[in-house]
Amino acid sequence: MNIEEIENKSSQLHMAGKSVLELRELLRYRKKERGSVTLIANRLGQPNLITPEWLILTPKDMMPLPEHVSFPKPPKAPGTIYCMQQTVEKGSLRKEA
Repeated sequence: MNIEEIENKSSQLHMAGKSVLELRELLRYRKKERGSVTLIANRLGQPNLITPEWLILTPKDMMPLPEHVSFPKPPKAPGTIYCMQQTVEKGSLRKEA
């Protein structure tokens, strides 16, 4: 069985008696209104959902500080530019030797 052929035949039969205006209406894209998740949950029997405590975000000032910072920010120079040590590239070492 060729599924594509069956689909083509069924679509041809479906569109056979349609006028140009009806075909344009069929081809027009319409966004489906699906409703919000809250409204659907209310309709399905979950009217008053409570947000669990573990799901509520902790404010930044209440967050615990880490014991050790793995990658601390480099110190800043007086002109608010980061002071970074110059690193020697491998390519420049080979040229000097």
